[in-house]
Amino acid sequence: MSDKPAGCTCNRDPFAGLPPEMRPRKDPMPGLRKAVCPVCGLNYWTNRNTDVCSDCERKQPAQMSAGSAPNMQIQSGGKKMLSIKVLGPGCDNCKKVEQIAHQAVDALGVEAYVEKVTDYAEIKKYPILATPGLVVNEKLVCAGRIPNQAEVTTWLTNALA
Repeated sequence: MSDKPAGCTCNRDPFAGLPPEMRPRKDPMPGLRKAVCPVCGLNYWTNRNTDVCSDCERKQPAQMSAGSAPNMQIQSGGKKMLSIKVLGPGCDNCKKVEQIAHQAVDALGVEAYVEKVTDYAEIKKYPILATPGLVVNEKLVCAGRIPNQAEVTTWLTNALA
């Protein structure tokens, strides 16, 4: 048996007597969502539709228009910049594809903007039947499986040609 008296209030909601607008909120930041900037990796709260933080937008305004990745732009020095999109709901397989894409970009030593696309409406714009998907310069190169780094490197090299 419990040694607490029958009328004990320690298990009850201490704010039950307050009107709803005065009770503490369960969601500390209503209207905001947690995001990770795909450029710099910053974890932050935002109410915007894009995951790119405002600092990265200010640094590269020509490359990012309304939160979307550039298709392919010529950088100073004549280098081409790739646009890579990982399509999927954000599962472990999608994360693996993103990691492989980053490894391939690092191995080639090229500049690329890697974006995670989790919005179903955006994913539907590509001819994809299963996720994860990989898009290089707005061309779907892989869908429904996890490619290896050699495949991704080949696709990036072909996109640069």
